[in-house]
Amino acid sequence: MDIKEAVEAAIAIGSKVVIPIHRFKADPQEFKRKVESKSNIKVVPLQTGEVYHLKW
Repeated sequence: MDIKEAVEAAIAIGSKVVIPIHRFKADPQEFKRKVESKSNIKVVPLQTGEVYHLKW
């Protein structure tokens, strides 16, 4: 899945928060910009070993 397809999938799923993974050579910041410009979804690219705690 390329960035365009990943953006479409994230928006179609409709999550409140998305953590991009399996990005190989894709730029997670580009994904973040595109998703956040087209939706209210928060994109949280993590560094290796970084943890994100969801707030319920």
